[in-house]
Amino acid sequence: MNYSGVKEVDNILQKEYQSLRVQKQIENYNYKNSDFKESFIEQRIEVFFEKGIKVYGETKEYELRLTAYDYAKLISDKKYAKDLAMRYLFNKPEYGDVTNFEVNIEAYIYRQAKLNFYRNINLNDDDKKLLSLFKGISEANNARTVKIEYQQGNKSTEITVNVDEIRRRYDHSDGYSFSEYVITTMKATDKFYKDFKDEEDNRLGHILLKGIKKVKYGRKVLFEEK
Repeated sequence: MNYSGVKEVDNILQKEYQSLRVQKQIENYNYKNSDFKESFIEQRIEVFFEKGIKVYGETKEYELRLTAYDYAKLISDKKYAKDLAMRYLFNKPEYGDVTNFEVNIEAYIYRQAKLNFYRNINLNDDDKKLLSLFKGISEANNARTVKIEYQQGNKSTEITVNVDEIRRRYDHSDGYSFSEYVITTMKATDKFYKDFKDEEDNRLGHILLKGIKKVKYGRKVLFEEK
């Protein structure tokens, strides 16, 4: 779609975005079973490890194939852009059951509800510890591995873990945990699993967030539980 068509689509959608119907749907958005908090945590962790500053802009992805007649008509009739916009908005996308208008409205409601959730997010102690842990690790620039002092019950150990793997292999459920495969060697992985797998407290043999007491890079302490 050319610029004038995009502008008309924006104008129509912006008016609907401010409507009472849409604002009510944003206000009453059902957060139950949503992944908003997980998304927020992942976004914050990603920011910790970013080097430099990225600037993001909104990309318009309105798609309407114009014919030679359409282009000619746009040149001769300025009002034709609105006709094109309406044609786009009230057509159904390929393999879709609702119009482009509703697709855009639903996407807007989701984005705004997520922003509202982020502004008022309530992090629990595990969330805060996870973010503090990753913030500390991110401060060891270019570190490939770090050492973790770990305690579970009356057992304790020190393990060396891969930084890239620990970023990828954490589980959001039940207080957070990390796969034992973030440990750098299979011998140490097998030993950790054998020593710390527990049917009541750690049936999967994972590295539990609550068991992480200190993280070091060389002599530098990156994280320490208070």
